[in-house]
Formats: sequence, C-alpha cells, structure tokens
Amino acid sequence: HRDGAGYPEWIGELDMEIHRGTLTTQGAVKAGNRRCEEALRIAEIAMASEGEKPGDRAGMAMAWRLTLLNQFHDILPGSSIGWVYEDARRDQGEAESLALRIAEAGLARMSGRVAGEWAAFNPTSSAFTGVADGPEGPVWVEGVPALGVASVRGTPTDSARASHAGSVYEVANGKVRAKIDGQTGRLLSLEGAGGEVLAGGGAGGAGPVMYEDRPIMWDAWDVDYYYPEKPLGSGVVRSVKVVESGPLVAAVEVRRSLQGGDEMVERYEVRAGSARLDVRVRVCWSARHVLLRYEASSRLGLTARCEHAVHLGHQSRPTTRNTSHERARFEFPAQGWVDVSQRGLGLAMLSDCKFGFSAWSEGTTHRIGVSLLRGPTFPDPAADIGAHEMTVSLMPHGGDWRAAGVREESESLRSPVRVRRGGGGSSGEWSAVGLGGSARVTVTALKPAERGGGVVLRMHEARGEHGTVEIRWNVPAGSVVATDGLERPLAVAHPGLTHAGGVTRVALRPFEIVTLLAR
Repeated sequence: HRDGAGYPEWIGELDMEIHRGTLTTQGAVKAGNRRCEEALRIAEIAMASEGEKPGDRAGMAMAWRLTLLNQFHDILPGSSIGWVYEDARRDQGEAESLALRIAEAGLARMSGRVAGEWAAFNPTSSAFTGVADGPEGPVWVEGVPALGVASVRGTPTDSARASHAGSVYEVANGKVRAKIDGQTGRLLSLEGAGGEVLAGGGAGGAGPVMYEDRPIMWDAWDVDYYYPEKPLGSGVVRSVKVVESGPLVAAVEVRRSLQGGDEMVERYEVRAGSARLDVRVRVCWSARHVLLRYEASSRLGLTARCEHAVHLGHQSRPTTRNTSHERARFEFPAQGWVDVSQRGLGLAMLSDCKFGFSAWSEGTTHRIGVSLLRGPTFPDPAADIGAHEMTVSLMPHGGDWRAAGVREESESLRSPVRVRRGGGGSSGEWSAVGLGGSARVTVTALKPAERGGGVVLRMHEARGEHGTVEIRWNVPAGSVVATDGLERPLAVAHPGLTHAGGVTRVALRPFEIVTLLAR
C-alpha cells in the first residue's frame, strides 16, 4: 500500500477525544507564544517594507529559534514540569524583545513616510477605521491600509457612552449595546445589528463561572466531560462602576473575589465604531483543581452547527450531542473565534490568547464558552499561579460571520493597530503591498526572501470561497513567481497567476495557500 491505495478514508474531523486541557493549561506561556508570533510577524513586515539593517537577520533567527523551541511538546501544551516554564518565560521574553527591537526600528522608518505628528500602523490583512491606543490615550484613526501606515486623521462618525440607572449599567455605541447587572456583575443584555442575542432568565446572560476540575487520569492534560456537573459559582462581586464614559471608549468595571482570596476584574468595553463588546480580564489566580471559564447563553438554541477558526481557515462542527462523537467534542480548539448564526441573527465569541472553546444547544438556548485558566497540580504543582491578562469579545451581528466581518474583527483583536510618532512625510498613507479583488485573504507573512533578495508574500483564502486577489506592489516587483513554502519556484507555474505593470492577480480556490516571491 505504498501509494495509499486500499487505506480507509475519513472525511471530516478526526478527533483524539482526550487531552483537551492542553488547550488552556499554563496560560501565561500560551499568551507569551502569541506575543512572540505577533512581534516576529510585525518585524518581518517592517523589514520587507523598509529594508534590513546589519544584524537584523541574526536577531530574527535567534528570536525564531527561541519561539519555535518553546512550541515543542510538552512545553506549549502546558504539560511539563515547573522548571521548564521558568526557562520558557525567559526564552519568550528574549525572543519578543529581539523581534520588537527590529520591528520598532523599521516602523519608525515606515512612519516617516506619512504626514502629521502621529502615524498608525495596521498589521492586519484589512484596512482599519476605528479607535486605536496611542501613547497619549485612545485616538480615532481612519483608512489605515492593510500592512501599512497612515496619518492619524479623520473625525469619528460614532461615539461610545456609558451610564447607569439603578443597579443596571450600560455601555453602547451606534452598533452595539450591553447591559451589566450591578449586583451580580453578569452581562444581562447584548444587542447588535440583528437585535438581542442573549437569553434571559436566571441561567441567561454571560459572565465568568468556575467549575471543579479533577480529571480522572491526566491532570495537566485533560478536562473531563463531567466538569459542568460541579459548578463553583462566580465569586463575590465587590464593585461595579463606570470607569470610562466616552466619546471614544466607554467601559464598566466589575471587580470580584474568587476562591482562596483570588481577585478578578472584568472591564466591559465598547469603542466608537466597533461592533464588539470587549471583556478585558485581569486575574490574580492561585486556585487548584478549578476551571475558570467565560460563558454566554444565547437565543440561538435551534442552531445545530457552529463555525470557528482553525489555522489557515475555518471549519463547521455540530453543537448537538446526539452521538458519542458529538458528546466527545465538548471542548475543541479554535484559533481566535467561534460563531453561532441563524438567518438574521448571530453571536461570535472571540479571544486574543485562549484556545479551548465550547458550543452546544440546550433546548431553546445555546451556550458558547471559552476556558480561561486551570489549576492542575501535576506535573507542575504551581501551574497557572500568578497574574494573567486576556480579552474575550462578544460580537452580535445580523448576518452570517462572513457578512458581519467576524474574521476581520478577530484579526484586529489579536493584532491591534499601533499609534506612534510620525516622521513628517508628505503622503497620507503607505503600504508595501495593496490588497484588492474579490477574494478575502489573510496575510500570514510579508517578509524578506531567505536568499537571493526580494520580498515574500504568503497568504491564504480565508472564507472558503473562490475569488481573485489583486496585489499592487509598492516595493520592487519586476517579476513575481509562486513558490513552495521553502520559497523555491514551483515546478509548474500557478495557473491562475498573472503579473503586469506592478500588479499581480491570483485566482484562488477555497482555503488555498499561496506564496509569492517578488524581485
């Protein structure tokens, strides 16, 4: 059977049905890995856009080495001994520092191309208009191109506001409205383009919840199916108050005490022009054998499937529990977002650095959730003890996730726009590549070629659709060829690629990955 003939074929997901805890355990190292990946990606964009300086290649090689080393089994899954994580935190700090130093130098040169005192850099694959954090506080930015820079300019077309009446607190803008219970700290209501998405009643709304977490066999590795049978509550709310009232950012802060003196702060935040409600979470955590999750009950109970991001694409999975296969998928990996939609109404849950999600139907309601922290004691008795920061976002919408822009919002959450000092250039915006066409792509790398000079652009079709992407090069691109992942030209040219006049067009199949080398 060397050619594969005669082997059985399985179409769909092949689920291992164990070790779901590795999606959450040692959350600090998982968050550190995300920061390293992001810093490396931005450094590569800066180098491809502005050229390399002496020492950049050596610095990037070391940063990549340290990052990849700590993705090794059992480090990133969270199932190593404690000493390993002392080394991992040190390595990740060094890798992030190396990459950011290179990135900052390149971004300073990029910012010098645009006019004005302040410049905004957008590391995502889509143009951005909205609120960004700057050195002097939040600012409104408009029309920042994908992978490029623009002057901080424009006037907000929307405003955020916060208020409270009695024991109910509210944050809202022109796209989303959220109400928080001042007694319990729970999110009571969330309205977006399609109307109210949260279910009411005692078990409705959204908020943090703890469960006893004692897997039968492998402590750091597993979360077992019966954990919902042993809820431990949501702690004791100490205060709820408005901390920002607009017009660019509005926020309500909930402070609560957890078990054993632990503390948790949830900041429910709405930004002008944004369709998301961001829940920015800070936790001081020491609990053992406790699972901390954030869960939402929606009005989408008859929805039998959800969709969620995976690496270089997305997939659909059942939310019913009719079969043993479905029941075994009570916790699944997702890269950034999970969405549950019906015609005209949907709810997406997004996260910047958490990966263990769930989605299931319960009669007339539907529950989605994400695991935030655990407290296993083997093989590391101190796993997850310490301070943690993370963001969970809820995005109500009216259509399906494609029309609503869930993927774009997820990328923006995980790779936010950065505002920095400008350099007094003459243009309003600039990017090394301009992206257009009918295809919606995610750029995974814009980087210098590994050998022979030139720039490499790696991207994939992100929606599961056929389409054509158009790339306008603002860096030297006399010739453009498709390559494999090692940047070697393909033996057979890509059939859908054309290049003329500094513009490349590529016809893409659903989820197709394409690497282009421009020289």
